[in-house]
Amino acid sequence: MEESTLGLKNVVSVSVGLVIATSCLVSLGQGAGEIGIAFIIPMIIACLFNMITMATMSELNALMPNVTGGLAQYTLAGVGPIPTIVLMVGGYMISNILSCGVEASIFAYAMGQIVPLPIPNFCWTAIASIVILIANLHGVDMFAKVQDVVSYLLLGSMLFMGILGMTKLGSGAIIHQPSVMNVSPLNVVSMTAVAFWLFIGAEYAIPISKNVKNAKRNVPLGMFIGLGVICIIQAIMVLGFHNYTSWRDLASSAAPHLLYGMAVLGKPG
Repeated sequence: MEESTLGLKNVVSVSVGLVIATSCLVSLGQGAGEIGIAFIIPMIIACLFNMITMATMSELNALMPNVTGGLAQYTLAGVGPIPTIVLMVGGYMISNILSCGVEASIFAYAMGQIVPLPIPNFCWTAIASIVILIANLHGVDMFAKVQDVVSYLLLGSMLFMGILGMTKLGSGAIIHQPSVMNVSPLNVVSMTAVAFWLFIGAEYAIPISKNVKNAKRNVPLGMFIGLGVICIIQAIMVLGFHNYTSWRDLASSAAPHLLYGMAVLGKPG
């Protein structure tokens, strides 16, 4: 495979694809369910903080362009092996193990609700894992192609459903509820912590940097574009939530994106 085969759109899709996950959609629903449309404020704050983090990662990537391990190898160069092991095991490995289990369970639950096949829900997780494994075994180019399709379909579907809800064009019943709930400086701060989950993962574009054309420009620009697009689309989703799903139901739902889809367009949603 030729080197430097990926472009800006691939970096954006990788940044977006790791961030727009089912657990993030749960956090979006729960955050909006707690304080209503005002959750957009913590979202913007969290997005700006993550952009600062991406700027730092980009600077490190420019200084060490041949390092493809990302944060682990930057930490190793900065503080040595023992702190790196502690930080990476506690900060990345354990959290990834826990979050992957959440992702798998929510995906399996969603597929079980949508596709009425007589199979256990965990079979959907196994199928998805096999597809991802095959794509990765075919190299970064195949991974990027799959990621492009998945990421842009995710963004497109979220934008479409968000605009339908925001403009009250869905086929479901429009509800009337307060726009804002329980807003105080303390609530905004606590909801900013929840909103951080909506943007975690953009830095996973760093390991593919050696395969990206003009990486010094495209890697940071792609991560910034990805975070900005995610913030805008998710803000539109929150405005759609307001018109079709009650805040209380969103806050308590295990799959708020399914709840919203059903409220806007029924089963097709």
